[in-house]
Amino acid sequence: MGRPRAYEGTEPYVFVSYSHRDEARVWPMIEGLQSRGVRVWYDGGIEAGSHWDDEIFRHLDGSSHILAFVTENFLGSENCMDEIHFAKENQKGPMLLYLDRLELPKKLQYRYGRLQALIEPQFDSTDDFLDALSQTKIIADCKDQESSPKSPQAKAESADIDYQLSEEELFRYFIGGTRYAKTDPVRAVKYYQVAAAGGYAPAQNNLGGHYMRGEGVAQDHAEAATWFRRAAEQGHALAQHNLGQCYLRGEGTPQDASEAVKWFCKAAEQGDAGAQNRLGDCYWTGCGVPKNHAEAVKWYRKAAAQGNSDAQLGLTKLGLSW
Repeated sequence: MGRPRAYEGTEPYVFVSYSHRDEARVWPMIEGLQSRGVRVWYDGGIEAGSHWDDEIFRHLDGSSHILAFVTENFLGSENCMDEIHFAKENQKGPMLLYLDRLELPKKLQYRYGRLQALIEPQFDSTDDFLDALSQTKIIADCKDQESSPKSPQAKAESADIDYQLSEEELFRYFIGGTRYAKTDPVRAVKYYQVAAAGGYAPAQNNLGGHYMRGEGVAQDHAEAATWFRRAAEQGHALAQHNLGQCYLRGEGTPQDASEAVKWFCKAAEQGDAGAQNRLGDCYWTGCGVPKNHAEAVKWYRKAAAQGNSDAQLGLTKLGLSW
């Protein structure tokens, strides 16, 4: 394929960070963004004989925002890591564009785990992915042609994802999702996707539930676990419970009883009755923790006191009060 032309001008533009090993995947996406009116610079625009590092830094520093096309190759590139670190430190985004379903290594999750992100495999096609990306606020000032404004409902229903919504707006999208969850799950998912992509933990948890059950979207346990984790890491108790269930059953994650117990503990300590009951089960059977009936009964009683029927029935069968 031909090399896309890199933007050279005085208007705001986005800088594309990517691994050269991925150029066959990234260059067509650069062309796709350009066809949507986005001004893009990438290192394919460096002229022969130029001082490579100086040119990259000049365009990196001069850009308005940075788009990082994340793959295993990207994560293994020291230059790519330097670019997103610079972007984060200088308030240029970055937006992480995952081309594969993967997680950041733990040492990177702390630094970059909450950055704005889009996941290409979530979309039905690359065109849908680029349409959503080109409509985000983060690059709105880097487009030659302004898109006509849309109402919140139109944005949600077209999966037009806006990553700089206020907390109040994210909440409205979340409520939109709950309104349609039973009657129109496809529409509900679109609302949840907007709020979840904006970092709203309740929507991330609910979106994970739709992926887990295959309601309004193709069933995908790995995707469900990804969204449960994002919400769980923000301290969302139900998501912590759900992530624990993923580890306990090996759904979307490797089966790991000790990791399940870790997340059940986090949720149980926040008062989630279902997690308290599950934690009781783990202590009773010795699943992921040393067997401890006294500890099990403690958690069963906490869950029962909140009306958890499984915990109440279990204590009754054991001849214990709750």
